[in-house]
Amino acid sequence: MDAFKEEKVEPPKDVHNVAGWNEYWKSALLDGSEREAADRLASDPALPALLQRRGVKTILCAGNGLSQEAPALALHGFDVVALDISPMVATYSRLSLNEQGHALRHIPGFSMGDDGIVRFETKGPVDPKLCPAIHLSDEFAPPGGGSLMFVTGDLSLKSVCPGPFDAVIERRTLQLFREADQLSSLERLVGRLATPGTFVSQEHRPGKGPDFVNPHFAEDWLTEHGFARYNARRLEVNDAAPRLAYLMNTFG
Repeated sequence: MDAFKEEKVEPPKDVHNVAGWNEYWKSALLDGSEREAADRLASDPALPALLQRRGVKTILCAGNGLSQEAPALALHGFDVVALDISPMVATYSRLSLNEQGHALRHIPGFSMGDDGIVRFETKGPVDPKLCPAIHLSDEFAPPGGGSLMFVTGDLSLKSVCPGPFDAVIERRTLQLFREADQLSSLERLVGRLATPGTFVSQEHRPGKGPDFVNPHFAEDWLTEHGFARYNARRLEVNDAAPRLAYLMNTFG
């Protein structure tokens, strides 16, 4: 394990470096613990219900990588596009879904067309044991009925997955951009939103503890551009806001 840690590949400093991202995700496949830990940090059983209440149908998961969030949301009935700059991600995801032993293939109504779009056309609750753990809730099983498409491209380019989408989710991606480019890239992501629209962003602070105080980098910009902040205690505000920003800070 120590030898692996010494050879561990970090995200490329140039976020537009496709080859660097391919190497990063190849390294991540060798050790699934990091990916699993990232999904545990992002897991929020209340998120699917919030998106459903807000009438969300389409979701863009920008910089999704190998996270299981995109298929998990598709199993909750949303039509999800998983966007990543690394072509290795889409290739691996499709190939793994073609394997007969993949858990998602055992879900009633599963299909993957020649266009690569995965559909979950089940008519009832899905067995949680077949679902990714992220966002699972004891209150209700995912209903199925959604779809999943993998797209390769740079989220900085407006022409890539232009939308509009009812919700855009990015986790630990924009924080990797140079500070000078963060807000312009944020603006391009927000530009893919429909109205009403929901923007979900997670900023992670490795090595920091819960006492570390630092606002989310996008907080002021989103407020200035008319977004209401998500508040778990004020569901009526969350549900009624034309534009809602759900910002998460995680640590460790």
